[in-house]
Formats: sequence, structure tokens, C-alpha cells
Amino acid sequence: MSGDAEVLDAGSRPRSRGLVAALLALLLVLGVGAAVLDGRFRSRSSEQVDSCRQQGSAEIAVAYGRLTARTGTVRPTVFAMPDGDLKQKLLALVSEAVAGADDSLRAARARCEGVEVLWYHEDLAQRRDECVAALEAMAAWFSEVSRDGAHAFGGGGDSGRGCG
Repeated sequence: MSGDAEVLDAGSRPRSRGLVAALLALLLVLGVGAAVLDGRFRSRSSEQVDSCRQQGSAEIAVAYGRLTARTGTVRPTVFAMPDGDLKQKLLALVSEAVAGADDSLRAARARCEGVEVLWYHEDLAQRRDECVAALEAMAAWFSEVSRDGAHAFGGGGDSGRGCG
């Protein structure tokens, strides 16, 4: 009987070592594969977040450019004259200059919101979310200015630092 026991012991050890080695190799391959895929997804997500932030910043710059051009021409007159019809017409010109800017900024915000980031890529998610919040805040401010040009002279709008 001792001979049978030796044969069983001798036969089972090499198979279990081979199985353990195969499982370790499989785990290694899966780990490396997961790391490569994660790196690719992170790289792609990072590019998309950067692109979203650049587009958001550009949309804000365009809206501010139109606003600055208009307020620069009417500012001296608006502040020099008393309330009245002419002043309201000048403020209406300011409103018209930024009409639709809120829609452009909200469209940029929607594009940024659409950028998918894995839950554990917190830094990318934070950068994306900061830009989304900045675009929404700027859209709300430009919406106020488009309704009443006087808002352009009262401050507001943080220039979209979340996308810069």
C-alpha cells in the first residue's frame, strides 16, 4: 500500500504545480492587459477632457470678445447719461451683442458632460466637472446680460477659470 500512496503523491504534485503556474501566468497576462487598457482609456479620456476644456474656453472667449467690443463702445455714454430711452437702447445693444451666447456655452457644457471618465480617474473627472460648472455659470450670466444689458456693467461672469 505504501507504493500506491507514493504513486498518488508523485502524480498529483506536478499537475498542481503546473496548474498554479498556469493560473499565475493567466493572472499576470490579465493584469498587464487591464493596465494597458486602462492606460489607453485614461489617455483617450484625458485628450477628450483637454479638448472639452479648450473648446469651453474658446466659447467663453468668443462671448466675452463680443461683449467687450460692445461695452467698450457704449460704456462712456451709458455711465454719462441719466436713465432714459437712449440709455435703454444702448443697453439693448449690449444685450443683442451676446444674444445666443448662453446657448453656445450650454452646448459646450453638454459636450463636456458627455466625456466619459472611469470612476477612479478622479483627477480627470474633477477637471471635466470644473469646466462643466464654469460653462453653466457663464451661460447663466450671459443669459442675464442678454435679457438686460445693465448686468454687463455690474460684474459677474468669472471668465470661465474652470476651463482654463
